[in-house]
Amino acid sequence: MNEVGDIVIVEDVRKERLPLSTYILIIGQGINITVAVVSATIGAVVGLLLAPSPSMGTIAYGAQFAAVLFTTYPAANLMRRYGRKAGFLIGSMSLCVSGVIGYLAVVNSKFWLLILAHIFAGIYIGFANYYRFAAVDNTSEILRSKAMSLVVSGGIIASIVGPLFSIGLRDIQGFPQFSIAYASLSGLGLTSVILMLLWNSGNTSDRVTEQNVVTHNEVSTDRGAINMPVIFIAIFAAAGGYLIMNLLMIQAMLQMHHVGIQYDVSTLTIQAHVLAMFVPSLITGRLIAFFGTRKVIIIGYFMILSTIFFELLFDPFWTMATGLVILGVGWNLTYVGGGVLLSKYAPANLKFRWQGINDSVVAICATIGATAPSFLQSSIGWTGTNNISLIFVVISIVLCYYLLPRGVQS
Repeated sequence: MNEVGDIVIVEDVRKERLPLSTYILIIGQGINITVAVVSATIGAVVGLLLAPSPSMGTIAYGAQFAAVLFTTYPAANLMRRYGRKAGFLIGSMSLCVSGVIGYLAVVNSKFWLLILAHIFAGIYIGFANYYRFAAVDNTSEILRSKAMSLVVSGGIIASIVGPLFSIGLRDIQGFPQFSIAYASLSGLGLTSVILMLLWNSGNTSDRVTEQNVVTHNEVSTDRGAINMPVIFIAIFAAAGGYLIMNLLMIQAMLQMHHVGIQYDVSTLTIQAHVLAMFVPSLITGRLIAFFGTRKVIIIGYFMILSTIFFELLFDPFWTMATGLVILGVGWNLTYVGGGVLLSKYAPANLKFRWQGINDSVVAICATIGATAPSFLQSSIGWTGTNNISLIFVVISIVLCYYLLPRGVQS
């Protein structure tokens, strides 16, 4: 246990209840990750069908990553000025537009429309990624970790629904292949619009300006008072964990193909990995309340480290599959832990700015992790990538150990 008062903290978490708005955000996050899963599943396939040449097949999906990256920081600024609800509604309406354009792209075989559809999907994701921060805006300190981790757990919905959307809506009689799968994004967008209209942030103004907000446990606008080492680790934990997770997950798919493992089997392995990413969120908040954020993040990095040892020391399929499941759990602890740290230590009057910086860095690292595996596989191979990841994770553990003060709570 972390400190003397931890038992009281855990008991308080059990007694206090999260507002209905948190559970709306959980469903919203489920839609968010479902969109990410569906677009990842069908984007490259449809891209190859519509692109002028095979080399351009992944441009549409790449444009989605770029849209997330370039939307993230402006989205934070927009919500700072006009409120979370306004931003989330803009994002949800972007998803509605994405589905319509995607449907038209497939029906009319227009590659440029497909690119535009994925750009609008990326804009939606750029806004929706802030659901986890919205969950702690007006939540008591002892419930912050629980609220954020439960919102992240919405990904459990996606790990089940996403493949069903991709497979079940691929071939619908009377419609071009994949056209209804894209159209379904509009249905998800409309559902998201309804959820955001029902959602109540708990703040009548739903706005936090840099001039009028300083809470009882936050520092002032004096930048010198900000605990920069902790802020740095908060961003580093979430982004670094995402980088290694994406890198090893995607390259594992390439490695399984390289060693002759059937596609259906490798797909089920990745689905187990995705479940492992989000299922722990059901209890991550309690773990943070009991052990403290510092220990949870370090444990997460040690789990990622154990994944690398699995991949380096053993070659058979089952050790790779086990390693990917452990990798998913490790990602969850670093990602949620980093988010909780940021929500606690970023000054309330600057929180949108820091959240924008955080998610921009996360988007950059996620993009690198998603695009680098093919190059690394062809240049240094599976073992080389794991060796580089090993060095990165060891450095991460050392930084967390020394820069995070003991006693960092949720």
